[in-house]
Amino acid sequence: MVAQTFELKTPYLKTGRSHNILAQTDLINVAIKYYYEGGENSLHTHPTEDHAFIVLDGEATFYDRAGNATALNKGKGILLPKGWFYRFQQWRQAAGPPSFRR
Repeated sequence: MVAQTFELKTPYLKTGRSHNILAQTDLINVAIKYYYEGGENSLHTHPTEDHAFIVLDGEATFYDRAGNATALNKGKGILLPKGWFYRFQQWRQAAGPPSFRR
């Protein structure tokens, strides 16, 4: 195993979304997701993985199983423990759609 470096770069999309793994080991991966619109709108969980999201641009609202909302804007993040049910919606701003690091 060796140390890995990576850049927080993603293509600017006019539709859809992208998911690129930037680095990974047996225990963790660092990926960057870009959503032109929408998000992950179905309530779901990852039973064996914690997830961290950082909003790189724009803003997003995360919802838990009870419907409680957590709004995040540029530079803010959320850590979701394994087994946590969530969904999120991103909101575009004049500056462009948000990007996430997961």
